[in-house]
This record gives sequence, structure tokens and C-alpha cells, in this order.
Amino acid sequence: MLVGDLPSAGPVMRGVHTVLVDEADSVLIDDSVTPLIISRKVRQTTVHDAVKVAYDVAKGLKPDRDYDVNYRKREVALTRSGEQIVRSALTLMPPFYRTSERARELVLQALVAKYFYSKGVEYVIQDQKVVIIDLPTGRLKKDSTWQHGLHQAVEMKEGLPLSDAAETMASMSFQNFFRLFPRLGGLTGTARKAEPEFWRIYRLQVVRIPTNRPCIRRILRTRYFGTLARKDAAVVKEIHALKQKGQPVLVGVGSVSASMRLSRLLDAEGIVHNVLNAEKHDQEAAIVRMAGQKGAVTIATNMAGRGTDIRLGAGVREIGGLQVIAYERMDSARTDRQLEGRAARQGDPGSMRRYVAMEDDLLIRALPKMVLARVGNLLDLQVPGGRILAVWLTQYAQRKSEHRGRSQREGVIRRDRWLQDSLPFRG
Repeated sequence: MLVGDLPSAGPVMRGVHTVLVDEADSVLIDDSVTPLIISRKVRQTTVHDAVKVAYDVAKGLKPDRDYDVNYRKREVALTRSGEQIVRSALTLMPPFYRTSERARELVLQALVAKYFYSKGVEYVIQDQKVVIIDLPTGRLKKDSTWQHGLHQAVEMKEGLPLSDAAETMASMSFQNFFRLFPRLGGLTGTARKAEPEFWRIYRLQVVRIPTNRPCIRRILRTRYFGTLARKDAAVVKEIHALKQKGQPVLVGVGSVSASMRLSRLLDAEGIVHNVLNAEKHDQEAAIVRMAGQKGAVTIATNMAGRGTDIRLGAGVREIGGLQVIAYERMDSARTDRQLEGRAARQGDPGSMRRYVAMEDDLLIRALPKMVLARVGNLLDLQVPGGRILAVWLTQYAQRKSEHRGRSQREGVIRRDRWLQDSLPFRG
């Protein structure tokens, strides 16, 4: 390199100077703690053997006796009897994993995979491989794997061939990477609610730019239900009525499994529709492009960054434009707003309605099941005050989820600063 002989093969980054980020809140906030990893595959049959033993041990453990499941924190903890069972199985482990700490980690990963990682929500299976779903966007992350034996635990759960473990060579969080740029900016339609965090983490101000044309979107009254079954029936009924009218419908759901369940319900009613989720990534642009045509019904997972405008078909403006149905509340109000923004673009007419059930994942993670069941009964019986309680619980659950995300991001910032201050040299 000193004599001017630079490598010519492959892309080379010119250095960190200026970056403009599209969908800035999705990248800089939602994905900010996602690690950027340089890794290599390590062929070790001992890892496979250890994962298999840990999976068999986990299958033999009894809930509430050998381990406790915390659904709100998505954690599993072994009890004293569980710890004893793991120690008794150490002799079955390969030599490197014959310590309580390493064996316990693999057993816990097997239990975490069982309770908190579901096909169609966190991953899909393609060509006999587990492919991770990027939850903020609903897209596939084909080159990514979970660490510390979790990926192999999910493969064991699904009965798939075990992949090679990945050895991390270097890693850096998204937010630490973008903070390296002297000039950082971006654009998004849902930055206002994250304004304090943009300033606190990136020292970025949020400037509001008026819309090109006045927005005439109608926000319809949110509907609350005690059970998923009642909510599903109401959603299907509204979709059927809108389709009869010829008004296009876009239904936003939070997972692949929810999109497939709703699709089966629509099939049972004979309602023709399209489904856009991580399993149909290659058809994404074509499906979104047709979502505004007369009588179209489209089910889609998270809509951030789809990159294709929904144009209204002939005669659609006269009957109200595109109606968006939010099948469930997301982990943050910003994500809800991203879906809302698909209707009534560029001065077009459009509307939005949200549906909430007391059995939705967001509420189950944040609140005791007994409380949700009580409020659900009030809703089903149409008792006065039941709706007010449901509204409060939903807002509380979303605020709690947002607070948990902020705490996680601030923890990463504190760790990065601690590492910078602790290293005896600077790069």
C-alpha cells in the first residue's frame, strides 16, 4: 500500500464522513442495538454433540419444578432441582462443555427456543434452514444466525440438520457505528415521538417538513375485544363489508403466523386476498403496488421501508380510498404510525382502524393474565367502563414496551462509553 499497490477486488469503504439514513427511526432507533458482526463458521462436531445433549436434558425438565418461565422478560431460570439435573448430565457432555456454566447455558437456550422462538414469528424455514425474520421490517435476514447455541437449539426444535457455529471476530452496535460519522442525518415520517432519543444518543435535532398536500386521513374508532376469536371474527366481517363496497383494504399484522391465520379465515369466507410476509419477500413490490386497486385485500407484516407507493385504482377515491386495518398494536407507537401512514398519501382519501384483543402478545407480555381475563369479560359483556380499562391497559403495555426498548438502547450506550474509557489505547 505504501508504494501505491492497493487491492482492486471487492468494495472498499472510503471512510466515515457523511451518511444519510432512510427510515431513520427504524435504523437508528429500532435496530440500534443490533450488532454488526464479522464472523466465521467453525466446524466443531463437539458443539453439535453438546447441543443435542442439552436439548435432551431440557426435554426432561418439568416447568414450575425444574425451571421458571418469565414471559414478560422472555427469560427462563433453572430452579435448584433443575440445576441438579444439569450437573448430573455433565458426564454426557463433550469435554469442553463439562462445566456447570457451559452446560447450563445450552440447556437454557433450548428452553428459550421452546418458549420464545416460534416459526412464523421470529424465523421461517427455507431449504431445511432456519432463516431469521427481522421483526421491525418483517424481512428475512438470510446471512444472520443467533449466537451462543440458540440457533442450533432452534434447529433441534424443528428437527433440522445442525449448522456450524459462528465465531465472532469483531462486533459493533448500529448506534455506535453511526455515531462515528461526523455528519449524520436521515429522514422518516415517524421521527417526532423519538425526538428526545435522537438528541440524547446522536445529538440530532428533528425538523418537521410539511406534507406536500394536506392530509385528509380519517382515524376510525378503535375496537376492543376480550378474545382473539372475537377480534378475528370482527376483522373478517369488516374486510368482507369493505370488499363488497369495492374499497381496498390493507391489514397490518405483527408476525408471519398471524398473517397466515388471518389468511385461512379469509379463505374460509371465500374472500380473495394477497399475503405479504417474510416468506413472500421476492413478491413484495408487486403485492404492495396492487394494494390500492378496487376491491383488493392485502395482508402484510410490518410495513416500515417497503419502498413501493400504493397508488389508488380507478374509482377508489370516490368510495373513500385505501382503508388500513391494524390487526394489533405494535411494541411502539412509532411502528403503529408507520402502518397508519400507508393510507391517505399525497392528499388522497383514506382511513385507519385499529383492533385490540386482551389476548394480544403486547398485552400478555406486560400484564398479568388474570387482569386481562377480567377486562376481557367486561368487554364481551359490554359492561360500562370496560372499554376505558382496555384503552388504559393497551396504552400502559405499549409504554412499558417502549421503556424496555429505551433502557436496552441506553445500556448499550453505557457499555460502549465504558469500553472507550477503559481501553488503554484509541483507534
